[in-house]
Amino acid sequence: GVLIGSGIAVGACSSGAGTSGGSGTSSGPARAPLSPSAPSSTAPRDRAYHPVIDPAKFSNRVTNRYFSLPVGTTLVYEGTRDGRPQRDEVVITKETRVIMGVRCTVVRDTVTSNGALVEKTTDWYAQSAAGDVWYFGEATGEYTNGNLTSTKGSWEAGVDGGRAGIAVP
Repeated sequence: GVLIGSGIAVGACSSGAGTSGGSGTSSGPARAPLSPSAPSSTAPRDRAYHPVIDPAKFSNRVTNRYFSLPVGTTLVYEGTRDGRPQRDEVVITKETRVIMGVRCTVVRDTVTSNGALVEKTTDWYAQSAAGDVWYFGEATGEYTNGNLTSTKGSWEAGVDGGRAGIAVP
């Protein structure tokens, strides 16, 4: 089905994101868990967060009541940004991608303004056995006048320091 909402969803789009790993940017997890043995929050970021990913404890079937991803659903958000009409179409595909041994659901997110392509993003999500929705990365492209201008927000867990994290508890 298609759902239409008012306003623009930030979702996992990377506009303005420029860091690998997704934490602390609009493209990363809203909250990331720390293991009980993790150093204090004053430790450097690269030592403070090292999630242990056990693929057997994940599913590409995302049913979290706050963030479910029913395959075949298209979500449409319409509104304005910087005084211009903007449309964000999010498609939950039947496709999957294996990242760090975890089969993730593929979500395609396309943003247009006045009908012109602004951004195309492919996001990867999986749900833990505890019900948390984890974000495993995104491949993103920003466009100007129909031309790809940046992929700087792209990252993948397990690649170049990218780390998966909880997007929705």
